[in-house]
Amino acid sequence: RLATLGLMVVLLLTQSAAADEFSEVARVSMRLRLLQQAWNRDLVEQDPVVTQVMDAHVTGHQVTSVAVRLSAEPSGQMARLNLHGMGSIQSTTVGVTREAAVNSLGSHSFQLTKPVYFDGTRFLTQQPYGHVTASTQPTAVRTVVSGVPLLGRLGERIAWSETLRRQPTTNSIVARQVADDVVPEFNCKVEEELATANRSWAEMRRRFHGLVSAQHVEWRADTTSDGLTLRVGFRQPPGSYSALRPLTHTTFRPDPQVREDLVVTVSDGMINELLQGLRLNGLTLTDGALERLSTIDFGSAFSGGGTELATALKEAMMAPAEDFSLQFTDDTPLEMLFEEGGIALVLRFRVLLESGETSDLHRMTLQIAGGAAGPG
Repeated sequence: RLATLGLMVVLLLTQSAAADEFSEVARVSMRLRLLQQAWNRDLVEQDPVVTQVMDAHVTGHQVTSVAVRLSAEPSGQMARLNLHGMGSIQSTTVGVTREAAVNSLGSHSFQLTKPVYFDGTRFLTQQPYGHVTASTQPTAVRTVVSGVPLLGRLGERIAWSETLRRQPTTNSIVARQVADDVVPEFNCKVEEELATANRSWAEMRRRFHGLVSAQHVEWRADTTSDGLTLRVGFRQPPGSYSALRPLTHTTFRPDPQVREDLVVTVSDGMINELLQGLRLNGLTLTDGALERLSTIDFGSAFSGGGTELATALKEAMMAPAEDFSLQFTDDTPLEMLFEEGGIALVLRFRVLLESGETSDLHRMTLQIAGGAAGPG
């Protein structure tokens, strides 16, 4: 009884593990420097200044320079990125009270970080954090008695003394105002771009799922300090066994080539899932159609748009048979195999003679090799 119970436990655990099995069939690895080409940017903006600092009404103008940079953190569960906004603000202002007008030059800086997470299906974020520093330097003071003999110089000395006394408080208020302006704007712009990215990514995944609707596709992502990897795979239902050969090696090597910014790896199982969408099962192709297909300039047809290509293919497929036709099998008429560094394209078909009997099943294997692209 104990042995039977132990066997049942083992079977249950095995089945549970199979239900949680993630079979990876494709992978895209990107260097951080490639992602930075899309996210890194430098911005310069000029804006008027109208604000209130204590009892002073402040007006003027400012120039804001912002450098947005992307970084990555090691994370095996979910891709983790950071968008950094580093900038400076140079301002020229006049603060006016009932007693005096103070001209000032401002030199402010900020460093903000907004965490971004990517689980393979959508981008998620947190609120930005960072710090802001503000420094204003008074350059001139005029009072209501400026220009009046004796009183003018005395009034200006008093105004200078009061301005310098208030300087720490002024800088603290200005830093708060800069933060209230810069942080929401930085956060809003990043949120808008990520929302757009989520919509585009969701549409791309929807189209991809339509090509492999037979299985449930799962997406995963992880990061190192130097790049991001997106993994595509299938989760097997309980009690099933995957015949696909998952990717068992890493394509983003610890020592990739210097120029290797993007690596795309796909298993033959994934390719064959996509090939099923061609619907070649049982298709009959005449010798006339083959001859017409060989004359189509696919490069020009593609550049002319999908309609032109579809029309050319439809006309070719309608060509009648003269001597024979090829009839693809109902089961796996076209298959691609990746073996020992090579690509094999397997076709299964019968030959239908116009004057004769139907042949037995034929299997034709085409060995395909890549060609060197050359420098660049």
